[in-house]
Amino acid sequence: MKEVERQVFAMKNSLLCQAASLSETSGDLSAYGGFVKPIDYDFGLVVGDRYQFLGIVEKGGAPWVYVSPLSDRCRLRVVPAALFDFEDFFFLGRMAVRKTGSAMPCLEIVPKALARFDNWFERYIEGDEDVLNVVRDEMGG
Repeated sequence: MKEVERQVFAMKNSLLCQAASLSETSGDLSAYGGFVKPIDYDFGLVVGDRYQFLGIVEKGGAPWVYVSPLSDRCRLRVVPAALFDFEDFFFLGRMAVRKTGSAMPCLEIVPKALARFDNWFERYIEGDEDVLNVVRDEMGG
């Protein structure tokens, strides 16, 4: 991969850091409490910088992301997802990572075709034909 292509790929697969510690974020952080003490622990991230995204993991009900600085992609680490702005949609191949909810934000990883629908699961339950068709296509039926 050429350097220019590598830089474009990195920007498309990166997250914007919005906080260096959980105490700088909003929402319910209790799920992180068993892992992060004190809650104002500084993860050493630079607010406003972008970080290469590799994957996501859930620990004790809290989402964590595998990231590295764009300048040093070999320095992979796992940090709370709450420290990043997912900018509404963030795509991984045919999947999308999407931040949902406001009172208790959460992340979901869903096919791109579903990510374009706000509240897709509620719409699915309600029988929204557009959502039902996408679910059928994605489930191979």
